[in-house]
Amino acid sequence: MQIPVLIEPVSANSFRASSGLPLALTAEGPTAEGALATLKQMVDAKLQNGSRMVTVDIGADANPWSRVAGMYAGNPRFDEWQALMAENRRKAQEEEGISP
Repeated sequence: MQIPVLIEPVSANSFRASSGLPLALTAEGPTAEGALATLKQMVDAKLQNGSRMVTVDIGADANPWSRVAGMYAGNPRFDEWQALMAENRRKAQEEEGISP
């Protein structure tokens, strides 16, 4: 499991590690690593009482295309293919006398 953690200096010799909801916890330590280690211990303690973290997919399976949508974003070959398709469509419409 991974959660985002903000580590920030709070004084010349102290750091704070904070996590967001649903585990809104904060720990301090003399170093960034120490604050993070303390926060990890706090998260472990929170989850040992039978609580657990899960993720839930909502709506993603409702549309079968959502799994592949955007899979070629930023692919130069896909961009080239789209440009060629647009050019072919323009030529076909021009040959048939259809204005774009």
